[in-house]
Amino acid sequence: MFVKHYQILACDLLPKDMTKTEVACVPCYVLVQAQLLSVLDATIHRAGNSIPSGSPDGLLPLTFDDILGVDTSATPLALPPAPNASRPMAENRLIMLLREFLSDSSVANDLARKFFAESFLDLLKASSRQTSVFDHHACFTLCDLLEEAFVILARYYGDGEDPFSFLEWEFWRPVCQRMLESNNSMTEVRLYAFIYGLWNLMTKNPERKKNIALDWLLSEEHFERQFNHWCPMVRAYFMRLICWRLARYDGEASETDL
Repeated sequence: MFVKHYQILACDLLPKDMTKTEVACVPCYVLVQAQLLSVLDATIHRAGNSIPSGSPDGLLPLTFDDILGVDTSATPLALPPAPNASRPMAENRLIMLLREFLSDSSVANDLARKFFAESFLDLLKASSRQTSVFDHHACFTLCDLLEEAFVILARYYGDGEDPFSFLEWEFWRPVCQRMLESNNSMTEVRLYAFIYGLWNLMTKNPERKKNIALDWLLSEEHFERQFNHWCPMVRAYFMRLICWRLARYDGEASETDL
């Protein structure tokens, strides 16, 4: 609530043509953004923050054996995470703040919502840069967070032609590709589920659809690796993405479709 009203009050005193650099000079603006980034980092790395210091390698990753129910050696109990980190992602305070702020039509100052949407996207990029590709829990949570945030941001920007016009795909595509290089089957499965769920919004733009489909998913190296993946779960998710999203015809073919 403080962040919302601080942003509104600050933008009431600012001219509408200010750049991000000029906005950063507003008193306490950087401190507020730093606190939001701290909360965001704690949310993404919530599993790592709750691991006891006595565990062998500091991580308790979820493996394919865990899904199959294979009996493994006992691991120490994790300490309870921070209250906000333990919430379901849809009830996470950052997501609730984003949803309330951007959907609140009573906020007369559109500049406040614009700056908050842009700063939130910057915070997401900053936090993802600090996420290890080998930290499965963090990658999993990052996908959960992006899935909720991107839908809210798409609704706010309201571009019918391209709901994800705000998305800097040049940044997020390498992030997705790096996750697939983690050699963690659960990270790969979660990423494919993320793309599957947002496919219709992500591919409204023909150029982005071509980039995702031809330059990435159907590229020879990627297709061969995922289609013949050693993990049957990854193969199944990849094949479903190809069949039920990429190859699906819904009567609205574009120039990029075969």
